[in-house]
Amino acid sequence: MKRDTKIGFVILNYKTYKDTLKCLQSLKKNEWDNINIYVVENGSQNLSHEILSSKKLREKYHYTYLHSTVNTGFAEGNNLGITTARDDGCEFVICSNSDITIQSQAHPAPLLLELFTQDPNITVIAPNIQNLDGIYQNPFRLHPFSLLNKITFFLFFGTGFDRFYFLLRTKVLYNIITIYTKWRNKKKISKTKDTTQNSGYIYAPQGSFLIFTPTFFKFFDGFDPHTFLYCEEYILAELLRVRKLKIYFDTRIQVLHKESGATNISALSYKDKVQFTLKQTFTSCRYFTKYILHFKN
Repeated sequence: MKRDTKIGFVILNYKTYKDTLKCLQSLKKNEWDNINIYVVENGSQNLSHEILSSKKLREKYHYTYLHSTVNTGFAEGNNLGITTARDDGCEFVICSNSDITIQSQAHPAPLLLELFTQDPNITVIAPNIQNLDGIYQNPFRLHPFSLLNKITFFLFFGTGFDRFYFLLRTKVLYNIITIYTKWRNKKKISKTKDTTQNSGYIYAPQGSFLIFTPTFFKFFDGFDPHTFLYCEEYILAELLRVRKLKIYFDTRIQVLHKESGATNISALSYKDKVQFTLKQTFTSCRYFTKYILHFKN
């Protein structure tokens, strides 16, 4: 593969234009701006379109602006950017949330070429992602689901029990479960802070920053379009696993993930956020369980 291989960098924006600008600034600061950048404005009902579409701003950061008039969700929003990048001849495509800032100082091209040359079966490369609590978010899942894991998925999402739990969580026992959940999350943060894995092959990557290689595009055009939000990591991982394709986690690429920018900026109450997150997660997981999760290894 040539050293001048084109790389596309897709940033998906939904209401978070301030985060998108910070992401663009971090690209420029770390000299990642000499790659093809695509900003996808995904139907925000705020100033995002007006600000991000400005000619002056696009010339400053050298990016192509793409606009969807409606919020099509994570998968289809990214796919708009991926399709445009591929049409422009990009062989590697990076998909990034808007609330990501680049921490790596080196341009990614030599590293991507090195990894892909060593193993052309690598379809996705996942970076070292750290959130604001200091938790490292990759690998999202190190190993494939066991048979017991798969049966548990089926019992929860394939029998309708998830709908019962949604009612229990958001209506009947909302206060009790919320107190317990916040306590558990604080305990989890204290236990997992500053722990990270070594580079290597993994089952599922965290979805806020993904690098797709040329091999990926021999099999897929982009993300599975049947979900709106959440569970994309497991869907992607299982689609690759059954084809014996690989995901590689590399700690040399480092990014900071602010997290939940679009949800937080939507002026939702905490209870509304819980309802929205559970609804979208459970809908996606039902699809994953019914159509994607394979019981044969």
